[in-house]
Amino acid sequence: MLPVAAIILISLQLILTGCSGGPPPIKPGTNAFYWQAANENFPKGDYLKTADQLERVMRTDNEFKPKAQPWRLALLAGMMNGYRELANQYEQGGRTNKANPGTFRKLASNYRGMASRSAMTLADAYKDFSKDKPQGDVELVFPYPGRGTTGMPPSMLKIAAGNVPTDNDIATVEAAMLQRGVLRAVCDAVGAPGDAAKAQEMMKTTPVTVPRAKFELGLARAFYDASEIFNPYKGSEPVRQRIMLETAAKALKNGPDAKDKDVEELNKKINGDTKALETLLKKMGR
Repeated sequence: MLPVAAIILISLQLILTGCSGGPPPIKPGTNAFYWQAANENFPKGDYLKTADQLERVMRTDNEFKPKAQPWRLALLAGMMNGYRELANQYEQGGRTNKANPGTFRKLASNYRGMASRSAMTLADAYKDFSKDKPQGDVELVFPYPGRGTTGMPPSMLKIAAGNVPTDNDIATVEAAMLQRGVLRAVCDAVGAPGDAAKAQEMMKTTPVTVPRAKFELGLARAFYDASEIFNPYKGSEPVRQRIMLETAAKALKNGPDAKDKDVEELNKKINGDTKALETLLKKMGR
């Protein structure tokens, strides 16, 4: 039989162990697990993983889904524009380097495909968001992006000038352009387009409540940018271009006062491209 002192010591150890153990670990494969992973990867600038983890959270109705929806929209908009601009810059590099355009053209085609898929995923995500939250301000719970700048990376400019990239250059530039795209999309989402300093100040503490009109205007810009991926001079996919223009117009209707200069300008672009597209589709018999 154990002495009384030993029994007391063992009891104290058990109590202390129980107190210091903290909450039970999050079970892998659960919504809480993917939500935590997204919150860990986003500050690192690993947007591919973050997008995948948020998509997994979105598969079922759960406590994290309302928070994940606007975050995923901003992330997808940024990634789409990152891939779109990668395609455009590599295309420019191929035109500049007439002696060796093959590498540039291949990469431009690859990135345009990634931009196309991202744009269609963004359109589907926006459709779900409009259905689940048809009105009301938008709450952003994610932090200000810790990586990237709003300016074009110097390494991308060198490629656009015709310098053939190494494999390391390709990976580095891709990461920088995705970070740039996401940062710019977040600035749009909070109503501070192109103003990283203002967006950072607004997101000093989270969550941040953004007026619905500003959030929708940012998305309208993203969908109009996405329409370029499919126009006759790029991807030549008129049906998908129409989807992007229609979605941009829908988001713009939820935007600020139609008399706002930025809104007027964007609306004019959308209407002009829509008319040109309809003319093209009639010629094609569609």
